Amino acid sequence: MFDRTSTEERFFTRAEEILRGCGDREGLVRGVAAYAALAEELAGNREVACRAGCPHCCVLTVTVLLPEAAAIALHLAGSLTAGELAVLAARLDRQRRLVRWMEDGERVRRQHRCPFLDERGRCAIHPVRPLACRGLTSLDSRLCREALDPSNLDAPGAVPMDMARKVVMEEAFCALARGLTASGWGTRGIELSAGVAAFLARPELIDLMLGGGQLPPELWE
Repeated sequence: MFDRTSTEERFFTRAEEILRGCGDREGLVRGVAAYAALAEELAGNREVACRAGCPHCCVLTVTVLLPEAAAIALHLAGSLTAGELAVLAARLDRQRRLVRWMEDGERVRRQHRCPFLDERGRCAIHPVRPLACRGLTSLDSRLCREALDPSNLDAPGAVPMDMARKVVMEEAFCALARGLTASGWGTRGIELSAGVAAFLARPELIDLMLGGGQLPPELWE
């Protein structure tokens, strides 16, 4: 049986351990990866319809915690060339400006897809994707496509999901936020594109965050 209370406490304990070990950038990357691995372990391995090249839900708003955004930025900085990073930074900035204050319904209608999708609809950050993305799965790709079809928004929007996975990832997110509070870090979430763009453009903000400093409010403007 799934025990939500014990799962949340396990996540919280692990979050505190990981955050204490995040003294530098490498520690942050390792810690966020270890935390995601625990979430995946507890979520199980139920078969889902989601596959590479199936980007239907990748128009929805994704909110991340700052350590998640920083870990993704560090992953990209270590795996892309300078030219590739420049192209991605421009794409992220455009997305940030486009979706600012935009609700999911409008994002679906306008099909503002995640800037981390490649030309074949595959996620370029899949191994380090945030908890919010890990929790959103479909058991029927056809229903998912129909529910998020901008030409037919009056169609029934129900999509069968792995609800156990969704709950586990939500608990992981909340426990990490709680751990951030207990450790004196900022717990304010940020839109995925905006957060990663900020840390790519100004990597010194990662060191500021790791040192317990306050990040500038313009990150959320």
